[in-house]
Amino acid sequence: MQPLLQQMQATVEETILHMWVFKGCKDFYLRARMLSSQIDNLTEYHNLNSQLLQSTSLEKSMLPKAMLMVPDENKLPGSGYWGV
Repeated sequence: MQPLLQQMQATVEETILHMWVFKGCKDFYLRARMLSSQIDNLTEYHNLNSQLLQSTSLEKSMLPKAMLMVPDENKLPGSGYWGV
């Protein structure tokens, strides 16, 4: 990106603006990748939990409350990242 800005003879303000946009897009996609991996992990946990309940013929109401909690609740999407 820097060579293109130099070729366009961009001002310092334009260069800074382009860098901020680039950094914002990079942060957005990194966060999206993190969220998709967390959703994938939670889906895998849910599927495994469902399979175990079916194979043992238990019901959710029979399980202790600690087993029904989602693991790593503090790492779920929107749990404090970027002030959310």
